[in-house]
Amino acid sequence: MVSSLDVSLAGIPCGVVVQTRAGDLKFEYLDSYSREQTPISLSMKDFTIRYPKAKVLPFLQGLLPDNEYALNAIAASCGGNPRNPYSLLQHVGFEVAGALEFQDASQSHAGISDSDKALDQNEIEKLVQSKLFEYENGRLPIRDQGRISLAGAQPKLALHKSVGGEWYLPNRSRLSTHIIKPGPPSFRNLEIIEHQSLLAAGFLGLKVAESSAQMFGATGVFITKRFDRVYKAGTLVRKHQEDFCQALSMLPERKYDLSVKNIAQLFQEIPLSMDRKQVTQDFFSGLVFSVFSASTDAHGKNYSLVLEGENVSLSPLYDLASTLEYPNLAKKSAIKINGKENLDEILETDLLIEAKKLKIDSDFAEHSISKIRNEILLAFENARDVIVKSEIMPNAPQVTSRVLDSLRIYSSK
Repeated sequence: MVSSLDVSLAGIPCGVVVQTRAGDLKFEYLDSYSREQTPISLSMKDFTIRYPKAKVLPFLQGLLPDNEYALNAIAASCGGNPRNPYSLLQHVGFEVAGALEFQDASQSHAGISDSDKALDQNEIEKLVQSKLFEYENGRLPIRDQGRISLAGAQPKLALHKSVGGEWYLPNRSRLSTHIIKPGPPSFRNLEIIEHQSLLAAGFLGLKVAESSAQMFGATGVFITKRFDRVYKAGTLVRKHQEDFCQALSMLPERKYDLSVKNIAQLFQEIPLSMDRKQVTQDFFSGLVFSVFSASTDAHGKNYSLVLEGENVSLSPLYDLASTLEYPNLAKKSAIKINGKENLDEILETDLLIEAKKLKIDSDFAEHSISKIRNEILLAFENARDVIVKSEIMPNAPQVTSRVLDSLRIYSSK
């Protein structure tokens, strides 16, 4: 017996995912899908091929949480199999990262919210706490509503924020606009530090996702505006993207195995030379920032590519956080630099060696390293001032100042 999921990209039917009773997976594009349209992945950009499980499985898994408990919770809510991404996307594939929608006509999508009521602060706090609970033990302590699929290992909640600033559960007619991450109990104040880190990267000229940190009740959260949701002519639409693991057909569990050599090979798949150059330079600057800021979780799922027809760009950086405030956390780069992962051992010459692998002009590489090294403290200081001025997080002055002090010590080594 064979079952199938219809796949649309930005609202246009583009292909079909097929699963056999034995669990084999295939994907193929529709004949009607224009060759000028956007491919679902750089790993599947030939519109004439029927793609095998080796390509399809990593891509589908990359759309789901990288957390066993969260997968169990999704399965429990819809009757799916937590080890079968096809089974889960039958139920939660109406809104995933990027511009794809997965539709199985036999499924009712009962978990989709139909509420038009704006959420108050207490309701959002309960949803956030529920998400923490879900990622810790795989159970749903409150009625599950508005479930969509968000990749990654950390708890995340997707909500729609109206032009007027009100929050709503997303549904088919009201896409999510923001991703809300509660600070994990084991990493106190991470929501503030992550906001400070992204702001600092932005002050250095890097392209970053729009972010904020605030309290819902007594719960601190980090919020990013979705870069894969944009308004066009007043209508919110999907924008397609995929993370590096998906583009390289790597399972999410291998996200720390990515090398600069792998990434350089991926960039060679970018069709247009101007895009290839810009993506490479933007990635290298992000890599340099992660080293000089001790952002140790910049792995293969925390970099993404935005796809639009033949055009490819690096997405805004969206998951950067200096980890200097957590002494028990190993200070290792998520991507090895010239074979080194311990941050204390990585030298500027190692970064320049990786720049050569990426075929980056030496003048650009040296300028990027010099600028980030020399201006990173000022960038984090400016970020601190912005956060403190907002007066949203009561402990922000102390936390952001400690991060800056730790960075001064780290930078002096």
